[in-house]
Amino acid sequence: MECYDADDDVLMEMEAGEVQTAHFFAPNPSYFPLQSVEGWTLLVTGVHQEAEERDVLDLFGEFGEVKSLHLNLNHRTGYLMGYALIEYDNFEAAQDAISTMNGTELFDSTISVDWAFCRDPSNASYLRSPHSHRSRTTIRRF
Repeated sequence: MECYDADDDVLMEMEAGEVQTAHFFAPNPSYFPLQSVEGWTLLVTGVHQEAEERDVLDLFGEFGEVKSLHLNLNHRTGYLMGYALIEYDNFEAAQDAISTMNGTELFDSTISVDWAFCRDPSNASYLRSPHSHRSRTTIRRF
């Protein structure tokens, strides 16, 4: 099976049953971050299931005040789901956290850090009418 490796921009062959770490989106310099209503939000993936809120806050608090931190738990096991959402008020603090923490280890697990919300400038769909994605066919009434 072919699999796209976002880090190396290549297609890789995978053996049947081989597990590959999922990327939420490929880091791409053509994407630019979007600010949420609350602030600048980072998506941290690869968080070890036994990490605690204090561990993540200690790591990411070095770059600025963490406005909010969300660590979602698996309700069945009680362990972390493997990702965290971290929010900063300051863009520079968030950018420093990404550049410094991406690829570092937390409890023997390599974490990936990137923007949670991005826009692709080549996709100008935000310039179109909000109804432009709808079908032009008439409504069927039965």
